[in-house]
Amino acid sequence: MKFLWLVLIALILGILTLADALSQRPAMHSESWAKVPNLIQSLDGPAYLTNLEALAGITHVQLGAPLYREFSEADQDAQKKVLILRWNDWWEKSGKWIEQQTASSAMVDEKAFGAAWEFLASEKPILKKVAPVWIPGEWTLFITYTNGDYFGREKELWVIERRKDIVNFSKLRGEYRVNSWRLDESPWGVSLKSIATISVDQADRLLRTLIYIHHYSYCADQDSEFDDMPGTYYPRATCRLEDGSGKLIWNKQGYTFQKSPTRYSSAFAGRACYYLRTAFADEKLWVDLDEPTSDQLAPYRRYLLNGKPYFSSLAAEVMLAFAYCGREVERDTVWQWIEQQKLATNRDLSWQVCWHDFDSGMAVNVRNRTRLDLKMSRRVFERINQRITDNDPEKRLFYSTRLEELNAFVDALKNTEATEKEDKLSRFPQPLQKLMRIKAKSDPDLKLLSTHVQAIRFDPDPNLFRQIVKELDDGTMVMKGLLERILINDLGLLKIEPWDKKQQDVAVEACIDAMSIVEDSAMDDLLVILLRVCGGGKIEIVHGTVNTSVTVELRSNGYFTTLGGAQRDCSLVEAQANLRKLYRESFF
Repeated sequence: MKFLWLVLIALILGILTLADALSQRPAMHSESWAKVPNLIQSLDGPAYLTNLEALAGITHVQLGAPLYREFSEADQDAQKKVLILRWNDWWEKSGKWIEQQTASSAMVDEKAFGAAWEFLASEKPILKKVAPVWIPGEWTLFITYTNGDYFGREKELWVIERRKDIVNFSKLRGEYRVNSWRLDESPWGVSLKSIATISVDQADRLLRTLIYIHHYSYCADQDSEFDDMPGTYYPRATCRLEDGSGKLIWNKQGYTFQKSPTRYSSAFAGRACYYLRTAFADEKLWVDLDEPTSDQLAPYRRYLLNGKPYFSSLAAEVMLAFAYCGREVERDTVWQWIEQQKLATNRDLSWQVCWHDFDSGMAVNVRNRTRLDLKMSRRVFERINQRITDNDPEKRLFYSTRLEELNAFVDALKNTEATEKEDKLSRFPQPLQKLMRIKAKSDPDLKLLSTHVQAIRFDPDPNLFRQIVKELDDGTMVMKGLLERILINDLGLLKIEPWDKKQQDVAVEACIDAMSIVEDSAMDDLLVILLRVCGGGKIEIVHGTVNTSVTVELRSNGYFTTLGGAQRDCSLVEAQANLRKLYRESFF
C-alpha cells in the first residue's frame, strides 16, 4: 500500500513538474521553430511524411496532405515541389512574423488561464507561473464541426471575427429540422445565429483560453467522464486562425474531442470545438441572424473561397445560407465557387484538384461528389438570382446568361455521366458485369440485388468471386460491400436464404484462392471478411508488400477487428491453409 502511495505522489509531482516546464515557454510554442526551414526543405526527401507531421506539430499549421496512391510518381514529385513552395511562402509571410511576435509580445492572462483550467480539471494546480500567450491584434477564428450520420447528422461553422472595436461572433448550423433555410422540400436546412453581447476584450480572452486549454491539456483528468465530448459519432473538427490582414496563424484538423492528450490524432481542433460548445451551450445567448449584413457574411465568403470542392466540409451549408440571405457580393462568391466546382467535374482530373490542406482524395470520388454538389449549387444560384433585383439591364442580362450557361453545363454532365457509367460497366468481365449492372439500377428496397445474390448463393461461380476480389481495392468500397453482402449479408439487409454449406464451400474456397491476386492494399479487407465468415480468428501473412496480422473477435455487440504487423514469417500458402482450417473448424 505504501508503494502505491509513493507511485501516486510521484505521478502527481511529475504532472506538476511538466506543468511548470510548460509554463516556462510561450503557449503554442512547445518546440523551437529554428528547425522549421530545414524541415520545409526536407519535404522532397525520404522522410517526407515524418517531416510533414513534424511541421504540423511545431507550427499548428497544415498546408497539404500526401496525394492518394492512384497518382503517378511524377505527380507525387510535382506535388512535393508545390508543397515546399506553399510552406516557404507561409514561412516568409507568416511564420517568421509569428515567431517574432510570440517572442516579443506574449503576455500572461490569468483570467483566461483560470477559465481553461476550470474546463480541464476540478482543482487549480500549483504552478510557479502561467505561460505567456500571444495573439494578433485583429483576428478571425474559424471552427468547423461535423458529427453523426443519417438523420442524426449535424454540421457547424463557428466564426469569431475580432476587429479593432467590434466582434462578429456567429454560428452556421446544418441539421434535419423544419425551422431552417432549406431548398425546396429537402429536410436538410441551415440556420445562422450570433452572439451580440461580446466585447473585444472578451473575444481576446476567449482566444487565449483556447490556447491555454491546448497548452495545459497534459494536466487534464483523462479518467474523468467529461474528458471526451459527449454525443459524438465519427466527429471531425477543423480550426483556422488568421490575423486581420489574412496571415495564417493556425490551420489544423482532428477527429479527437478530448481534453487530455491522445497518441493517435491531434485533439487541437476538437478541444477548441468542445470548449465553445460547452461555454456557449445556452440557447438564450444566441439570436437569429435572418438578415445579416455583408460585413457579417464576409468571413463566410472567405471560408468558401479558401476551400476546395469536395474538401470543404461546410461549403454546401454556406452556399445554402447565401441562397436565403446573400446579396450581390455573396452572389459573386457563389459564382466563383461554382467555377471551381466545374473544374472538379471533368472526367480526367489532375492531381492539383485532388488535394487540399488536410486531405487528398481519389479522382473518382472528388469528381462524383462535386458533380452532385454542383446540382445543388445551380439551385442556390437560381434562388439568389430570384431574390436580387437587378435594375441595371446589362447586369440582369449578365447574370441570366451565367445561369443559362450553368444549366447547359449541368445538362451536359448528365449525358457525360450516362456515357461514363456504360463505359465503366462494360469494362467488367462476366459474370461480375451482370452483378454490377444490377447494382447500378434504381433499387431502393434492394429487391433486385436480393434476387440476384440469392441466385449467386444457389449456384456460386468461382470466377465471380475471383473477379470481385481482384477489384476489391476500387476506392469506393463498392466491391467490398458486395462481397460482404454475398458472403455474410450484414444486418440482414438482403432478403435471402442462408447459405447451403456445399455452395458456401465453393464461394469461400474461391475467395481464399484469390488471395494470390488481390491488391496488397486490399488484403486486410479480404482477411477481415473471411475471418467473419469463420466466426472469428487470427491470420498472419507476409507476402509481397503485405506484412499484416488480422484478428477478428465475435463479441456481444458485433465483431471487433484488430490490425497490426505479423509477428512471424507466414507465407501466402501457409496463410491460405490456416484460413481453410479455421473455416472447417467453424462448423464444429
